Amino acid sequence: MQVAPLAPDEEQRLSLLQALDLLDTPPEPAFDLITRITANAIGTPIALVSLIDRERQWFKSRVGTEISETPREYAFCAHCILGNGLLLVPDAARDERFFDNPLVNGATGVRFYAGIPLRSIDGLALGSLCVLDTVPRQLSANQIDLLNDAAQLASREITRREAALRVRTTTESSLAAGMAALEKQVEQRTRELSHAHAQLQTLTDHLPAMIGYLDLDLRYRFVNEAYRVAVGKTSRSIVGHSLAETFGPEKAGEIERHVKRAARRGQRVSFEMPLTFPDGTVHYGAVTLIPDRIEDRIVGFHSIVHDITERRTREQAIRLEARRDTLTGLPNRRAVQERLPRAMALTDRRGGALEVLFLDLDGFKQVNDTLGHDQGDLLLKEMARRLKAGLPQAELVARLSGDEFVVIVRNDADPVQGETLARRILADIAAPMQLAGRSVQVHASLGIAVYRAGAGTRPIHLLRAADMAMYEAKRAGRNQYRFSPEMH
Repeated sequence: MQVAPLAPDEEQRLSLLQALDLLDTPPEPAFDLITRITANAIGTPIALVSLIDRERQWFKSRVGTEISETPREYAFCAHCILGNGLLLVPDAARDERFFDNPLVNGATGVRFYAGIPLRSIDGLALGSLCVLDTVPRQLSANQIDLLNDAAQLASREITRREAALRVRTTTESSLAAGMAALEKQVEQRTRELSHAHAQLQTLTDHLPAMIGYLDLDLRYRFVNEAYRVAVGKTSRSIVGHSLAETFGPEKAGEIERHVKRAARRGQRVSFEMPLTFPDGTVHYGAVTLIPDRIEDRIVGFHSIVHDITERRTREQAIRLEARRDTLTGLPNRRAVQERLPRAMALTDRRGGALEVLFLDLDGFKQVNDTLGHDQGDLLLKEMARRLKAGLPQAELVARLSGDEFVVIVRNDADPVQGETLARRILADIAAPMQLAGRSVQVHASLGIAVYRAGAGTRPIHLLRAADMAMYEAKRAGRNQYRFSPEMH
């Protein structure tokens, strides 16, 4: 038995055969139709589409046999693929190449073979279309033409698959090349972004403001050193974590409301909020949230927080100073103008009544004239102390100017109760005191105006009514009190 030698392009042929995914695949109608028509047209019991693998021949399509493969050394088709056209074996038992082949003298009993190579686009012979019979025979010219035509159809099925493979391979190669170039660009861009991020981190770490970045899921993607110090956590414990994980649900909910406001408006929003630092101290932050956009789409929010604790403390001190009498430490006229309307509004809500007492010292000018202004100032301080100490229940004890004081107090507007309070104030004021080594006594004239819940009186009118009642007390002889007839 002669074993067919290997073709010069054997490895290339086998590589393509593997790439086409034809071996060990299920039957396909296109190939089965070709073998069935070929067997019927030529009149042979067996027709095969045979593919020559490294160690075997495998039948992609078969008619008339249950055998799916044979060793390559037995294959007639292994000889066929070495030629340029038809391999015709009229009687294998008389052919010196095949007479002792197990397919001839074995149970299969092959006596006749005719095969045409099946070639790739580049002419590589991958297998053959062949017909076999168990008796010797010849083919007519028409039968040979028919076998050639059928082989062309089978080759066309193979080359169609090869063309698709080439397109896929070319596409994949192009994609691979493109991906390689893209990966290189991504690596370069990643290095650039990493460097830019490091520069940004270094720059912002030296700024006093707390700077951070939130994505749309309200998770931190960046924080600077000031942010980490304020929160008392490492960058790893903040970046990638949510507002709630960083600040707790209550504070996070407050911030989230402002974030939604910024998203809804599409522009920056600013607000102030208290921040408890890790050491327990409470700071105040001026927060600005700035939407980050890509084209017209918001993709996140820049957060900038300035610590305004010192500024806020100064402003509060200024506000308090502006509402405080520098001599006595009592609230001043401005404080009265701000707090009286609030006290009246509270009375409207709670019911009951509010009393405004307008007090002017009697004899203060004489003290100033005889003992000097320094002693007069000491007297005013003492009167302020007595009023404050004697009226712990008062809403407000204030000095308007000079020797004028105002007291705001809540009660049930009972005249007896109001008179009792007025007499006590007059008695406290009249108690003697020592000034410049002398016993000094002053008195006061007191006017009282009563505001009842829902009366609708304007604050300035209420204060004026108390002032007018005070002048009535002076005209009546001083050191006494009078109620406003309009507001009593």
